[in-house]
Amino acid sequence: MHCIVMEKIVGLDLQDYLRKRGHPIDQKLALHWLAQVVEILQVLHQKHVLHRDIKPSNIMLKTDGNLALVDFGTARSVTNISGDPSSGQFGTRVVSSFYSPREQMHGQAVAQSDFFALGRTFVYLLTNQELSLFYDAATDSLNWHQAAPDVTPEFRAFLDQLMRPAVNERPANAADILEQLKALITHSYSMPTKAIEDAPTAFTKPITALSSPQPPSPQNPPTSQLDPRFVERCQRELVEFIGPIATIICQQTLAQNPQSSEQAFVEALTRHISNPQDAHHFKQKFQ
Repeated sequence: MHCIVMEKIVGLDLQDYLRKRGHPIDQKLALHWLAQVVEILQVLHQKHVLHRDIKPSNIMLKTDGNLALVDFGTARSVTNISGDPSSGQFGTRVVSSFYSPREQMHGQAVAQSDFFALGRTFVYLLTNQELSLFYDAATDSLNWHQAAPDVTPEFRAFLDQLMRPAVNERPANAADILEQLKALITHSYSMPTKAIEDAPTAFTKPITALSSPQPPSPQNPPTSQLDPRFVERCQRELVEFIGPIATIICQQTLAQNPQSSEQAFVEALTRHISNPQDAHHFKQKFQ
């Protein structure tokens, strides 16, 4: 029997994650997520495979806090994309509105086509607004800067470079992008900004391959008095009501209320369940 074995990804796609979060991600989290996806693309492109459909709904946030690129139904080998123009045969066209570059719409996708879609994906994540609101048909570009006032000019310019209409004006390969990200991450941690909001420890650790400095930690970090087994149980029960984002909620709540009692911890988690009946059932599990 022939079969295909695939990993089961448990988590939320970034479009659903942003909807549940209700507000944009910040620059530091964007940099680390971007680095993770670029490292995935580097592996793909080295194997001469293009994804061709990068967008928020095709990037999964796993329960361990890492990202996974999914939906390879449109992925193709580089040698099988362009077709044979001399014979009048062209490659298949894969188009996602506002995420696909023009060369891909004409069946001529290249590695930089994935970079273009990646840049537009992160504009969505940093603004929490539909890309159609920013689109300028005259220049085939997005006027998005005012919608992300907390993003530095350097990071804006970097994302704009990924999304330039001309292929040769985008980065040459994933390695070039990672080098630029290394500098941006280092600069980001040197800025006197607040810690990443709504992000567990796994999100704040710089990507190993980038060798970026760890963010400064407090000299006397508060320790929780809650039994780790109780916290794990809360997280497991909460997943049933709000999905894999429960992992993030539990870690965030624990970090914000390290000295809380078990009852107070459950009360804090309950506030993240929008359905009153579900919230009641969740609390009953701990009575």
